Amino acid sequence: MITQSTTHDVPSPHDARGADDRRADAVAVFTAGWAGSPDRALLADCTTWKVVAANPAARDELLERHGIDLVGLDIASLVAGAIDIEAHREEWRTRTDAEVTVRPHAYDPDRFVRLSMWTLGGFDGDYLVVVARDVDLGFRSAFVSAQPLLELSNNLVALVSDSAIIYSNPRFVTQFGQLESVEAFVDSEVAEPYRAETWRAVERARAGKPGLAFEVRFRTACAASARCELAIAPAPNFADNGILVVIVPLGADAVELPDTLTAREREVVALMLRGLRIPSIARELHLSPHTVRNHLRTIFAKCDVSSQRELVDRLRTP
Repeated sequence: MITQSTTHDVPSPHDARGADDRRADAVAVFTAGWAGSPDRALLADCTTWKVVAANPAARDELLERHGIDLVGLDIASLVAGAIDIEAHREEWRTRTDAEVTVRPHAYDPDRFVRLSMWTLGGFDGDYLVVVARDVDLGFRSAFVSAQPLLELSNNLVALVSDSAIIYSNPRFVTQFGQLESVEAFVDSEVAEPYRAETWRAVERARAGKPGLAFEVRFRTACAASARCELAIAPAPNFADNGILVVIVPLGADAVELPDTLTAREREVVALMLRGLRIPSIARELHLSPHTVRNHLRTIFAKCDVSSQRELVDRLRTP
């Protein structure tokens, strides 16, 4: 025998039919807008966070490459490691403009995709549209070739696509943590007197104009030095509307160098910590690359290290 409380918990046929009709309406609106698009688009239910519809470009791509049907898939599996679903649930339900981020493809890590997300209009935030577009392959090759230099650099480096920070090197993360956007960087980290100039530099870079370095202070002192120089430059080969943020420590307190290093060896170390490679160091100091290598071997011996990366780690200020 069914009790009253049990009866109350079971949706009536009318309620179920209403929910189904509403979903059908949402799928119809989504399909009308995205069926023929070359971009991969899907519709997610914001109650269950499962995919309820996908356009042919999205569905066919995953079926052909991986044998996976998008419909019924949990959306977290598509953006895993890229976006914190729980932290964004309520924000997405009320979002009418697109949130854009560039991240590795969920099933093809060697590919990068630009994800755009917003709620489907007219459905009270119950459905989320997610559109994926492959980022120019030039981004991947340029990033892979530059990453070792960015990792080695004693500068603080962040790479921004649109507004999202898609890469930050270890020094940047040590100082500022895992910031998600250039807005978070400027508004939460840059000291008030320097924010207007920083925003002007961001807009210049977004317009493709060369970056101009200027001295800046942060709300908490820069981990590498009390004085820092900030440069924001266009990075069109790295990302859509890409900009590169570089913070250069200033002053002798930026690193601790052994007293045994000569003046010339200190110059070599300073240029190396700025991210320059041997040919560039040689040009800067009017030396041959062979002479620079000899200086580096002596520096390694005096600092008891065997590589440039190890030297940077040894000299890097905590």
